[in-house]
Amino acid sequence: MIGFFQGYAQMMSSVGWRRDNIWSQGSGKNNPCGCSYKVKWLCLHDLSFQRTLHLKNPWNDFKPVKISRDCKIFVCQELPEDIGEALSELLDEGDDMNIKVNSRDVIK
Repeated sequence: MIGFFQGYAQMMSSVGWRRDNIWSQGSGKNNPCGCSYKVKWLCLHDLSFQRTLHLKNPWNDFKPVKISRDCKIFVCQELPEDIGEALSELLDEGDDMNIKVNSRDVIK
């Protein structure tokens, strides 16, 4: 969904643990985001970027956290601890039905 954060996850493997074409199947292009890695989803919730406009990333020229320096397809960036905690708290407020996903390993 465009214009939303979808939740947060814990990395369960190092980047590049497996090389596949999961993101390029059917398009005939190479994987635009590199190697795969495993994650365990901890919180799932659609959080509108509008609710996060007050959060700025000092490691990205104080741009809103919705603006990524890395991959253009996915919002994937490093944040200072206090900004990451504030974003996590906003996601936790609306965690869909307060269900924490504990056993769902997903491959990026």
